[in-house]
Amino acid sequence: MQYPDIFRTLYFGNTILQYLIFFGLISVGIIIGKVIFYFSTKIIKKLTAKTKNNLDDILIDILEEPLVFLIVIVCFFLGYTQLTLTPEAADIFQGITRGLTTIAFAWFFLRFIDSLIVQYLMPLTKKTDSDLDDHLVPLIRKIIKVILIAMAIIMLLSNLGYDVTSIIAGLGIGGLAFALAAKDLLANLFGGLTIITDKPFKLGQWVNIGEHTGEVVEIGLRSTRLRTGNGEFITIPNSAVAEKATINFKKYKERLINFNIGLSCSTTNKKIQKAKEIVKNAVTKQDLYKKDTFEINFVNFGEYTYDLNVRYKVKTNSGGDVRKVQDAVNSEIKEKFEKEKIEMPFPTQAILLER
Repeated sequence: MQYPDIFRTLYFGNTILQYLIFFGLISVGIIIGKVIFYFSTKIIKKLTAKTKNNLDDILIDILEEPLVFLIVIVCFFLGYTQLTLTPEAADIFQGITRGLTTIAFAWFFLRFIDSLIVQYLMPLTKKTDSDLDDHLVPLIRKIIKVILIAMAIIMLLSNLGYDVTSIIAGLGIGGLAFALAAKDLLANLFGGLTIITDKPFKLGQWVNIGEHTGEVVEIGLRSTRLRTGNGEFITIPNSAVAEKATINFKKYKERLINFNIGLSCSTTNKKIQKAKEIVKNAVTKQDLYKKDTFEINFVNFGEYTYDLNVRYKVKTNSGGDVRKVQDAVNSEIKEKFEKEKIEMPFPTQAILLER
């Protein structure tokens, strides 16, 4: 077939016709890819949605975009084979083709594994009583993504002609330097893993960590966040959480209340006994009081007071319920003490002036 002379004009060793075939094949690949994507979205997905098996839906979802990309790569390969290339240029085009193919397959495997985790593994973790898998599965998901991406980058660099061995060696040295520089970050990460595995507390539980008390609202790999009774949020590094003593109030079904009452030094023995009876009645009448746990003792001759120590347990670990019991008990003690004229003095100082 005879073509016009303009199509036989040479530029960089190839005719205009060869260039048109090259770009035409790439355009055909893009069009075919769009047609397949449309067909998959509008028809195939509707058919797979009617089946009971969820696997076909996952395969169609993860295949459609990498498959379109792969078709464009194939057409790119067919297109550049129509060009007259120097050995150096041919190597470049072959490296680009291998690199793009690596990206396509890495894209497919990344979507495939991620879909399996989301569709199958994560629903299983919600059915278990343990919170460990709920924390570990997202972590494993991220680690797998990072590994696959790192492998794809190494393969891509290898296909482009770079010395991968020296790159991996450099990454090893760089990783060691990073580990030394980020020791605090690593300490927090290991602390987070310790919290996840040991499970000293769970989300929603009321805990005391060191000098901080609040509800656990977030357990991350780097830090743990508490919400105090005032609504403030406290972020504690996991390394500190792992090192400090932790009190989990949720694990106890009862709470010990311990406080002192100071009576005036002018209080007689009779009134001290009366004060004990008033306190006992105020405590034991509460619905949440745990039977046979009340204890009151005259424990100290203070500088300004006679000190009574009161201890009892309530059948709840809810901070709100405990405060309600304390309010009721304290209100009745104050009311009855005022009625019986039993004084609870504040510190005073008498100064004698002599002439």
